[in-house]
Order: sequence, then structure tokens, then C-alpha cells
Amino acid sequence: MTDWRRVLSNFWVEPFLYNGKQYSSAEHAFHAEKFYMVASLRRGEQQKAAKAYADQFSTEFSQLSDADIKKRGGKSGFAMTTQEVNRWAEISEERMTSVLEHKFTQCHIAKRVLLATGNSTLVVDTRGGQAETTSQAAIPRYPNRCLRAASKLIVGQARAPALAVPGIRMLGVDAAPEIHGTLDY
Repeated sequence: MTDWRRVLSNFWVEPFLYNGKQYSSAEHAFHAEKFYMVASLRRGEQQKAAKAYADQFSTEFSQLSDADIKKRGGKSGFAMTTQEVNRWAEISEERMTSVLEHKFTQCHIAKRVLLATGNSTLVVDTRGGQAETTSQAAIPRYPNRCLRAASKLIVGQARAPALAVPGIRMLGVDAAPEIHGTLDY
């Protein structure tokens, strides 16, 4: 599989259920969670508007491009107050972990690709451009052998095509030979 890094991305389209709704990708579910949180802090018409906006991530927004869904979930999407932004900063890591747990337990292709990485080191380019690494061995697994997704393992935020790190050809997983072959899904 040549595009296995894309499969690990938050933008990988493989529908899954999260909190009773079907989402096209982890990115969709993550942004919906943000605006459901906003709705929980508001009252009246503002609460309805925030909830309606969150609902669109599982409906109208489900077919948007990566850039468009990121824009809808970001600053140019639904306006948030300083209090809401601060609250989201407190809980976003936990919510991303939960979203990724659902993705990797329900999405057959994503689960197979992630498990095929074995104990390889996953390298993630974070927003600040600093590389972070982790390995599956350091993250507890579910009994069904699906990786419990750690928030530091947000593999969908890679921004560069390569890192200048010996032995790593691209952001993602270091030369895991079982991935370079064919995966049966």
C-alpha cells in the first residue's frame, strides 16, 4: 500500500460512528465535538445555532475537502468566545483521543494499517513543526489489539513531505516493511 500514511491521517475518509452519529473522518468528528461543547456552554438561540453547526459535520460537511473541513472547524468557521476557546483547550486532547479510539476500532482499513506498523516509531509533525515520536509499545492496547490512540499521536497533522532524520523516509512510520507490501482488507 503506497498511501498508508494517508490512512493514518485524521482526514482519511472511512466512516465510523461516534456519539451516535456517523462521521466521514476523524477530523469531522473532532470538529463536531468542539461545537457540541460550545453548544453546551450557550443557552437559547445561540445554543441551537452551535448545535446545528456541529450537526453539519456529520451531514452537509461530510463531503468537504480536507482544507474546507479544517477551515469550517477553525477560526473561519463558527465564532467562539474566549471562554469557549479556553474550555476547548482544556478538553480537546481527551476528545481527540476518544475520536481516534473510535476510528481505529471501527475503521477496518485504518485499524489494519495501524496494526501493521507493529512497534515502529511513529513520527508526527505537530503544528509548531517539532517532530514528536512514540511507539505502539508505549501505548496501552485494547484487548482486541487495536491501538489506544494517544493524543500525541495525532497522525493527521503532518505538514511536510519528509523529515531530515536518518532512517525515516517520510513523516509517518519508520520503514515498516510489512506496510510496504499488500495489506488485505
